Order: sequence, then C-alpha cells, then structure tokens
Amino acid sequence: MSVVADGTEAVAALASTTFHAVVSDFSMPGTNGLEVLQLARKLLPDARLVLISGALTDDLRTAGAHLGAEVIEKPFQPGTLTRLAGMCGCDASPVA
Repeated sequence: MSVVADGTEAVAALASTTFHAVVSDFSMPGTNGLEVLQLARKLLPDARLVLISGALTDDLRTAGAHLGAEVIEKPFQPGTLTRLAGMCGCDASPVA
C-alpha cells in the first residue's frame, strides 16, 4: 500500500509500482483524481479503480464509470473502502 500527498506523487507512484487497486480523491493539487485513474487504467488494465469526490456531478460519475471505476461520494460509510479492498483481495489494514 502506498499513500501519496497529491496527484503529482500519484502519477510518479503509478510509473514505478504495480498496484491491484488505486483509490483517488478527485480534488487534489497537481493532477486531479480522474487524470490519475486514466493513467492507472492505461498502465494497470486489471486494477480496481475507485474515485472519491465531495462534489460529485453526473459528468464526473459518467467519466469514472467509463474507466470502470467505482465512484463514491463523500461522506461515505467507514466500511465502504474496507469492503472495496476486500473485493479485490487487497489488505484492508489501517495505515498508521
């Protein structure tokens, strides 16, 4: 599991690491979450993608769905990400 501070760091992580799942907030400094997931889909065609937004629009929901991403609106239930991680066989342990 990797945690990054912004979209630019996310792009760098995608270029150097293989992931089974990528979870990204839409609104981030640097590269936005949709752009991060577009790159993730290109580099990791089998990865599970999750896009999170506190200002979800129909266009954003459609764009996320087009990538095959699960689109989640904030606020969401605490178990939502744990459930999604389990569905892709990922470790859902909390990060310190």
